[in-house]
Amino acid sequence: MTSFGTYVTNFVKTAIYTILPNKVDEYSYEHYVAEYFTLFRFQGDVKVGLEFFKHYADVIAILADINSKHETKLERVWLEKVTGLCRRYSSWTAAHVAASLNFLPAFRDQRIISIINKVDPETGWTPIFVAVKAGNVEAVKAIMAVRDFRRGVVDLEQNSVLHLASALASVEILKILLDAAPNGDGAASSSGTLRLPMGCRQNDRVDVNAMNANGETALHIACSTPSPECVEALLKAGASPLIGTADLYPIHIAIEKDSTDHCEKGIYAYLDMGQMR
Repeated sequence: MTSFGTYVTNFVKTAIYTILPNKVDEYSYEHYVAEYFTLFRFQGDVKVGLEFFKHYADVIAILADINSKHETKLERVWLEKVTGLCRRYSSWTAAHVAASLNFLPAFRDQRIISIINKVDPETGWTPIFVAVKAGNVEAVKAIMAVRDFRRGVVDLEQNSVLHLASALASVEILKILLDAAPNGDGAASSSGTLRLPMGCRQNDRVDVNAMNANGETALHIACSTPSPECVEALLKAGASPLIGTADLYPIHIAIEKDSTDHCEKGIYAYLDMGQMR
């Protein structure tokens, strides 16, 4: 480890214990060396490291404060997970990190609610994309429970959350995304959240037939995976097997796949045969 890495590690350890005494287990430097445990380890240019550290400090300050209101002690493993995510995804906000960790209390905090639609400039992902990718069902519900949450966002490759859920063959999450109802009169505003599950505005629904940069709809992805359950859910939601690039529709993919996956059968069951003539 570089001297800078050692310095930052000990600085973070000291800072957190100073800010939240009795919330972090004390451990000796020798113990730290023996276990190769670190809250923040950076090797490289000092200026870059300081920028990373500033971002990390901003994220950990919010999440640690939220955690302290719901837990009796900050667990070392939890701190390591937060730190690891900040190091790997330096442009993620505290909301993105909370979504990845399935840290539900965060989505009732105004600081997280205020950035619930913040886009990661490197991927185009908002926190909901992170929650879907991680397979965190409860985090998906919690994010969608924020009234000002926007569902109709696409990433830099023009993928929607439906594309992502279909790629993971996560029919449970896909159904949550498809079945979300508009907010009622009793919905909370940006100062709070709804009771789970969810709600989002009618005019912000995801287009089930939207194509990504490769000309693929979520149904293309579900057929490619393949996931008959996801195919069925998408078809019931209005997905068309006849939308895509001129030479590749979802039905073509389904036919190419092994018939035992039942994707082709599912498509033909919902297909208007008049369109095939």
